[in-house]
Amino acid sequence: LSDGNFQPSVTRDGSTIAFSSNRDFSGENSDLSVEIFLYHTHTASYVQLSHGTNQHSAVNPKISAEGSRVYYKRTAIDKPEVGDLILVETKILLTRVLATDVPKLSLVEGRALSNDGMRLVYSAEVAPNQSQVFLFDDRENSVRQLTQLPSRSVDVALQPTISGDGKRVDLAT
Repeated sequence: LSDGNFQPSVTRDGSTIAFSSNRDFSGENSDLSVEIFLYHTHTASYVQLSHGTNQHSAVNPKISAEGSRVYYKRTAIDKPEVGDLILVETKILLTRVLATDVPKLSLVEGRALSNDGMRLVYSAEVAPNQSQVFLFDDRENSVRQLTQLPSRSVDVALQPTISGDGKRVDLAT
């Protein structure tokens, strides 16, 4: 499926939903590119967080428990094997690019973000057949590699997930 609304991420109280869509909910997506939106359940209103073109897709949004931060992956249509990691501070609509051209950048479908939104885990490829788990820590404004896994030709996706307090990370391998 490539047409519609995808990958919802919900705040702790259910009042705000972040999701990706190729619809024009707020009048800012006339080209119907895949963008990140917020839906506020109490006001039934939408806010468009990303503003790309049909040459890019914004996917895999992760919203913090209280809704102050949304992380997502941006990819170029002509270079889907690499992605950029983006953070939007939703209260002031400040967008920061945290990492660019990350090979095989992947955010888990489930929890990838600590409750306070300060820590995010993801996987990326560092060499052929060698994916690793990374942690972005906004307290230090840094990315840190958490694993040192050997090269492997056959394996499952690492799918890293983080605890609510941001102190523990689990992964599949």
